[in-house]
Amino acid sequence: MTGAPALESAILLPVPEAEALVGGWRAKYDESAQSGIPAHISLLYPFLPPDRITEGDVEQLGSLFGSVRRFRYILKGVGRFPNVVYLAPDPDEPMRQMTERIWALYPETPPYGGAFDEVIPHVTVAHLDDEDVLDQAEAAVSTGLPIQSYAKEAWLMTQVVDRRWKVDHRFPLS
Repeated sequence: MTGAPALESAILLPVPEAEALVGGWRAKYDESAQSGIPAHISLLYPFLPPDRITEGDVEQLGSLFGSVRRFRYILKGVGRFPNVVYLAPDPDEPMRQMTERIWALYPETPPYGGAFDEVIPHVTVAHLDDEDVLDQAEAAVSTGLPIQSYAKEAWLMTQVVDRRWKVDHRFPLS
């Protein structure tokens, strides 16, 4: 007998400024949007299973993010991964540094499960196996750039029983 798949958690940087441009594409072509995750830049996914996250973890993450200064960035380019169109932040170094710091605290949770040699901060627009739709998405969103964005908090999101995601904790940046 097999059990239900394990629930997951993620730490992300919400990007509400991008929602008007990418929301429609994400609603159709990004599973994370369909399950309740807004436009965002992933800082660490997957994180710990939700039932393993303790108050100590929340305090540790709060301290980490409390030591990061708020910052402005621009979504100014469109990029591609296999089967993905995304918006690229500039600068992306602050996101890379946060990912590295979280991962250093939780070495058992490599970004994307260790699937990639390099973690590239991005806002997913569409994720599917249809080059024509990806080309359309890329063309459509490129006309709405640049987007000025402001990183002011990180979120710890967890899946709930119906596989939807909810914000468990908001961590303000300093």
